[in-house]
Amino acid sequence: RVALAPEAAALLAALEPEDRLPYAIAFYARLRRSGLYRLEWPDLLDGDHIATRIHVRKSKSDAGTHRRRPIADNLRSILADAWERQGRPREGKVLGVSVMSGKHAERADAAWRTAGLNRITLHECRHTYASLLMAAGYTIKELMEFMGHADLQMVNRYVKLLPQPGEDDAAARLNDYLRRSASDRSDA
Repeated sequence: RVALAPEAAALLAALEPEDRLPYAIAFYARLRRSGLYRLEWPDLLDGDHIATRIHVRKSKSDAGTHRRRPIADNLRSILADAWERQGRPREGKVLGVSVMSGKHAERADAAWRTAGLNRITLHECRHTYASLLMAAGYTIKELMEFMGHADLQMVNRYVKLLPQPGEDDAAARLNDYLRRSASDRSDA
């Protein structure tokens, strides 16, 4: 199951800040539970503020290790709130409680049930990240890099999320692009 931007925002809004953090990172940065556990503040900071990229120092695969994923503003806001609540640490783990214990999931499930929202797992949140990148127009090469995939075959499972023929007017998309390009040149 994939949550798209409005659904992800609603799911996150229903959570307490402590439980919002791991789900937001999974939605908007695609870290696995082990990556969430290893995430430290130096991976997210740029001086006295939250950086625009997460530095993934260690991943399941070599392709995923030492990559820098973009941090969307909505995630930066959630990270900044967590950083403030924790006293603006320069070192240490981002999450105070491991997501492996299941405590975050239990509280999230209860909050979503109360809010009348459908449950989503941390793993499913990771698929949302790929969907959001595709919807935002990232290239396959960028998807491979940000998702930590070594080859195109791994990314191919997300290609089905691209607009399919007949879903929209291909000429309108091309015309929109050409208008934006012309506008950008005239602004320069």
